[in-house]
Amino acid sequence: MNLGHGRAGHLPDYSFIKYMYLPAWDDYKVTVKDNPSDYRHAFCQMIYAMKYIRGDIGTFETETYDFDSVRKYEDRIDGIIRKRQLIASEDWKLFGEELSCHAIDDFDANRYRDEYKKASKNDTDSTFLGAFIKGAVAHKGMVCDRIYQSGNNLAGFVRELSCD
Repeated sequence: MNLGHGRAGHLPDYSFIKYMYLPAWDDYKVTVKDNPSDYRHAFCQMIYAMKYIRGDIGTFETETYDFDSVRKYEDRIDGIIRKRQLIASEDWKLFGEELSCHAIDDFDANRYRDEYKKASKNDTDSTFLGAFIKGAVAHKGMVCDRIYQSGNNLAGFVRELSCD
């Protein structure tokens, strides 16, 4: 587990937190959790991944980040990431609107829940929430398989899912 609040038990992964701790599972070695850096890397990796999905990049490689694309927005992104706030959605929305010159709808969790609940059983996978759930289950399977392939039985056994 390189990322995630599971590394420190109860302490959540707020983007602005950086701390050190001594986990028993790592023989009490000092472990640094640098969320601002982790979030920035995740942001830049997401940009790289989206460029691959869009077809701008021919092959996808792990551990690759598009730092160049965010260079001129570094201060703004860093300001959002390092700001002590529990929910940064409004700041990200304003930044997205400035970049795109388009209004972005406020997030409404009920909108997606209602769409999912009203869909017929055969159509739930084509809703926004249905696609998210399908992706989350596939991601969980990928992570569990990676853990299992490492020889660690912590994650148990998983059934391979197709990504169609």
